[in-house]
Amino acid sequence: MYRLARLAYLYVFSLLVGFMAVVQWSLVPAQNRLSAQAYATLEQGMNSVLKTLTPVLMITATLLGLLVIVLAFRRASATRLVYVAAVACGVAMVVSTLVINAPINDAVDAWRAAEPPGDWQVLRDRWELGHAIRSYVGLVGLALAQAASIWDSA
Repeated sequence: MYRLARLAYLYVFSLLVGFMAVVQWSLVPAQNRLSAQAYATLEQGMNSVLKTLTPVLMITATLLGLLVIVLAFRRASATRLVYVAAVACGVAMVVSTLVINAPINDAVDAWRAAEPPGDWQVLRDRWELGHAIRSYVGLVGLALAQAASIWDSA
């Protein structure tokens, strides 16, 4: 059960963090070249898809991470605190999303794409800050989870 839980956690957490990293390194720079109308249209289209995908990945990764922690403590695994740190990074991603990104996504969804508000760049930049936080915290968490899994198997 412990191996299966670690595998499932690593798989889902890898999907989540990989998705965040790709957005950070490719989509974010591309968005900065868009006009207000093109940015609003792109974001509204992405939000319609990602309002389901992102929460599913975040919730699943968090629950699987918590399961791994419980099983690691039951086994008295030497890596249990590393898993705690990894899952804490995942939780920080969720918090960043809820506090910064999701409210901005909701605001963008309420815009008329043909006429975004005058401060659209301020909101875009704040969203990008929140996304950078969750991307890089996620990368640290994934590295911790991977290291713990490798050390646990040794």
